[in-house]
Amino acid sequence: MGQVSSMAVARSALETVLGVLTRIENKPDDAKLRRLRLANPALMEKVGKVEGGYGLLLACGFRYSSDALFVECPPSVSQVDLAICASLVASALEMLP
Repeated sequence: MGQVSSMAVARSALETVLGVLTRIENKPDDAKLRRLRLANPALMEKVGKVEGGYGLLLACGFRYSSDALFVECPPSVSQVDLAICASLVASALEMLP
């Protein structure tokens, strides 16, 4: 994969994670937003195929569900922690060419 396409893939993954975090920040009590199905084709394409993509979600407080079908952001992850993660992901996006 060339550098341009690699950067496009990285950008897409970061934008997707940032979108997830922002939606949770905006609606913290919406349990549906906190649970991502790993078999979701869009999630697999944009985040799952990127090395470290799911790791980024885990670093932001997500955990694998007990059945390993989802990654979930438990309510114990504070709004402050989500905001910090979102800020860091946004900064990473700004650093991409």
